[in-house]
Amino acid sequence: MRSIPKELNLRVPTHLREPEMQRNSNQSTGVSSMPKVRKLHEQLENEVGKLYGQELNEVIDELERATKNFPPMLSAHEGYAILKEEVDELWQEIKLNPKHRTSERMRDEAMQVAAMAIRFMRDIT
Repeated sequence: MRSIPKELNLRVPTHLREPEMQRNSNQSTGVSSMPKVRKLHEQLENEVGKLYGQELNEVIDELERATKNFPPMLSAHEGYAILKEEVDELWQEIKLNPKHRTSERMRDEAMQVAAMAIRFMRDIT
């Protein structure tokens, strides 16, 4: 499993934490063995973290909460039903008169959709 770069400023879910990787033997000599492509990839991940770090952390928190409180999705059909329910809840917020809806509630529902989509990926695939 690929580790999340520290530059992303993301909290890694407890169940995904891995022990510190062994240092590359070339690091002791000061010679970098990392290819240019990997450096570019890290720079891109750093930029994504700057743009979406807070939102991703909120999704991770929701995913951890749901995983703790609810059993795994047992089938693709169940996963679809859960995702549909979350999308329907978001849609109910969106359809409200703008005077009655709040960005906070829409954001919370969107976060739950994202968390359940990730859970679907983990539990079903």
